[in-house]
This record gives sequence, structure tokens and C-alpha cells, in this order.
Amino acid sequence: MKLTHSPSVTVKWGGAGRHVEAIFLEGPHQLIVRNQIDKAVEFIDLEAISGSKLAILCLYLRIFTARPYRIATYLIGTLIILTTVAAHILSLTICKPMSYQWNPFQPPGHCGDIILAYQMICVPNITTDVMMLILPLPAVLKLRVGTAAKVGLVITFLTGSVCVHRSP
Repeated sequence: MKLTHSPSVTVKWGGAGRHVEAIFLEGPHQLIVRNQIDKAVEFIDLEAISGSKLAILCLYLRIFTARPYRIATYLIGTLIILTTVAAHILSLTICKPMSYQWNPFQPPGHCGDIILAYQMICVPNITTDVMMLILPLPAVLKLRVGTAAKVGLVITFLTGSVCVHRSP
């Protein structure tokens, strides 16, 4: 939903696709609305990403029943949940007052280093992606099937690396 509705909402109400100067000539209201939409999309995006990852981990729990895989799966899931909670807390507290994130015209207010904060949240996010890619490989390689089937399964699981590479 985020990918399909967000751009059209920001174009219609947030002034996306227009020059910032043109938006400022009409007043800062559209820029504020766009920033508010972006903030809402940020929360939706966090939940969508973590929900997708947790769903894949649930699939792993059903497929791989050996204790070491289950423990690793639960640890990765815990890291995903903690990262999501930390990202929410960070997003809510990086600016004082919070509304300064979408309305920088209101005095007084200040924000921490937002770019650095987002970059730091990417570290555990990418780490869990890589861990999820590696986790099923030993079990797949131990299967008693032909080489072609193993290669096909490894390629299937590693298809997720395209998503890791393409994620922002």
C-alpha cells in the first residue's frame, strides 16, 4: 500500500514534483503537508519492512525444525523487533518538539542529525537481511537431493539478495 498510495498523495496534497520555490510562493503549507505525509509513510514503511521479515522468519520456523535454526531464527526476529522499536523511538524523539520535523518554520525547535540517525538504523536492518539470506543455506546444502535441485534452492533463497541490494 505504501508504494502505491504515497506518491499520489504527496503529488496531490504535498506538492511533490514541483519546484520548492513555487511551493514557497504559495506559502509553506504544502511543504508542511508533504513533510507530515512523509513522516506517516516512514512509520508505515518501518512496519511493512519488519512485518515482511518476520513473516519470512515464520516460514523458516515451519521449514527448518532443527534446534539451532530455530534459535537463530528467534534471535534474528528479536533483533528485527528491537530495531523497529528503536527506529520508532528515534523517529519520535529526534526533534524537539516533534512537530519541528515537518514544520521547521516554528520557533523554537531543533533536530538531531537526522541523516546520521537513518544511516545508523540501516546497519541492523542490513545485518538482519544478510543473516536471513545466510540462515537457510546450510540446511539446503545438507539436503539429499541432486546438485541441480540444490542449486535451484540456493538460487531461490538468494533471490532475496536482490531485495537487500535494492533496498534504500
